[in-house]
Amino acid sequence: MYDIGIIGGMGPKATSTLFDIIVNYTDANNDQEHPSIIILNNTKVPDRTKYIFEGGEVSPLEGINEALEVLSKLVKSDGAVGMVCNTAHYFYSNFMDKTNLNFLNMPKYALKYIQNSNLNKKVCVLCTKGTKKTGIYELNNPGNIEVRYPNECQCEEIQRIIYQIKDTANADYDVMAQKLVQIMKNIGEYTFILACTELSVLNKSYFSGISYVDAMDILAMLLVLKSGYKIKVVNEIYDKEIIEGL
Repeated sequence: MYDIGIIGGMGPKATSTLFDIIVNYTDANNDQEHPSIIILNNTKVPDRTKYIFEGGEVSPLEGINEALEVLSKLVKSDGAVGMVCNTAHYFYSNFMDKTNLNFLNMPKYALKYIQNSNLNKKVCVLCTKGTKKTGIYELNNPGNIEVRYPNECQCEEIQRIIYQIKDTANADYDVMAQKLVQIMKNIGEYTFILACTELSVLNKSYFSGISYVDAMDILAMLLVLKSGYKIKVVNEIYDKEIIEGL
């Protein structure tokens, strides 16, 4: 049985990035001190944003439910499970009461971290148009956070960046990071949430001087903690005590 289960494939590069982040944030001196992890990299789950806007014969929920069923047989009862797609959390209410797994809701914990921190409570969510339309972050707002989004033109540009990152054959991650930073600077003084896991692939060194929280960083650290392991905080923007209190 495994300590951590990951519903991946949405997308595959984001999935491999989550694995790397988990390893980097684990306080371990040898192989055996790392949590055991099972990753289901199901790349055949339909595009979540496209389904939200256009529908389709096959819902992404089918792939998510299939993954949860598999993980229920492979993850320890005191382990933890996460999903590599913010937009896919739109389906959370459809499966949360049907699984005994300790599933960690990424948008919920990203906002909870900001709530408990000294960060600006005016938040700008950088995400797919599907995440914006479904109001996932509003639904998980603990109450004292002002959730906003970029304007329509900026949302279109961010979505283009996200899908260019998915194009792993042709993606230039440095160029994409610079484009995203320029958008954030144009938006102004907010705490930005990287609320699409493709954005987590980008080199954070470009984000110097910008207040942000990467939802996937928070998920990674909590997967480690809630499966019984210790974390080390490798990015100085995060407060370890707050993470450990979530």
